[in-house]
Amino acid sequence: MKKLLLPLLLAIATIAVSCTNNAEKKEDKNCSENKKSECCDSKKECKDAKTYANLDEMLKDADNMVGKPVTFTGRVNHVCSHSGRRCFVMGEDPKTKIRVEAKGEFGKFDKSVVNQNVTFTGVLQENRIDEEYLAKWEDGLKKREAENAKKEEEHDHAEGEAHEHEHDHGSEDRACRAGYAKIETLRNKIKESGKGYYSVYFVDGMKYVINK
Repeated sequence: MKKLLLPLLLAIATIAVSCTNNAEKKEDKNCSENKKSECCDSKKECKDAKTYANLDEMLKDADNMVGKPVTFTGRVNHVCSHSGRRCFVMGEDPKTKIRVEAKGEFGKFDKSVVNQNVTFTGVLQENRIDEEYLAKWEDGLKKREAENAKKEEEHDHAEGEAHEHEHDHGSEDRACRAGYAKIETLRNKIKESGKGYYSVYFVDGMKYVINK
């Protein structure tokens, strides 16, 4: 009985290994042949991505998709010139925009994507802006204003380089005013959301395809 059992177990093991190898070869072949779905190096990130016709459609469903893989199409209007590690994408409505980070193996975005219609696949992420965040930002602006006022007062007692310093203080003042305006805009958006916070979405991009 033992003599019959051993060959049988070896045969079962051989068949199991053979099936596994064939399945892996088939999956690799599918990945290499399907150029628009090159998931070989990032299967987990793009395997079950939910596909949307465009960015606008995806953002309407964003609350349900945070932390999940998505595929969407949009027009790239800017690539960061220093690192190339992020780009900004517009939807059908020019006011609809999202940031895409280069997290895939492509390393960074080629500048040729600018003004192109591009399909992205990646994981949707969310930053939440709430009143606590805005309060800290506002405190920082107030400290900045106080420092500027002190420098201006010190300058009033010094001689020379008046025009240069006045120009610098003017720039700082404008930056602070712009900051306060942005804070007010975000406070209104928090109220409109009815959630107690305002969501800023971005995508950890795993791959992209320029649509010809």
